Amino acid sequence: MRPRLRLTLAALLLLLTALTLGVTIQVPAVQALDTAVSHWARDNAAQHALPVWIALTQLGYRVPDLLWLAFLSLLFWQRYRHLVWQLWCATLSSALLIEGLKRLFARPRPDGMLFDASGFSYPSGHAAVAIALYAFSGWLLWRVHKHLVAVMLGVLALLIIASRVILNVHYPSDVIGGALIGLAAIACARALISEPRLP
Repeated sequence: MRPRLRLTLAALLLLLTALTLGVTIQVPAVQALDTAVSHWARDNAAQHALPVWIALTQLGYRVPDLLWLAFLSLLFWQRYRHLVWQLWCATLSSALLIEGLKRLFARPRPDGMLFDASGFSYPSGHAAVAIALYAFSGWLLWRVHKHLVAVMLGVLALLIIASRVILNVHYPSDVIGGALIGLAAIACARALISEPRLP
């Protein structure tokens, strides 16, 4: 593993460990963050364009994710298959890790959800996959083509993450934890799968 990736992964895991401890033992600072941001989202952002936030959160479910993965795989397999493998590795590893951690911590979801969501709350699978799939594919597209679509994918990832808090199906600490897992999965994928030579 390259030194920069090793350092990045260590920093992400350290932050994730600290946040997880804060959630598990209910550190007042983490609880205060969750309460303040959730109340602001409920009283402000959730009052505007609620159908849009619902549509954004639905983009983070399994079928749209797999369709986007399949589309990128078909588009880039011939010339950039190593990048495709990195994307699959980051997305699937983050999704699998999230499922295990949700069962381990079994944190209940917030009260008063504005959208139907099942399962446990910490960490957020939507946030992890939004980073590992949409933000990472945006970064890869920027490396290959430097197209505006790449920037739009990064923005889309942030909007999907925000929708989970605005719809009150996750605490802010849930989505931060999920995003850190997504970033860590990207770092691992890039370390494990060799880089192709880009033209």
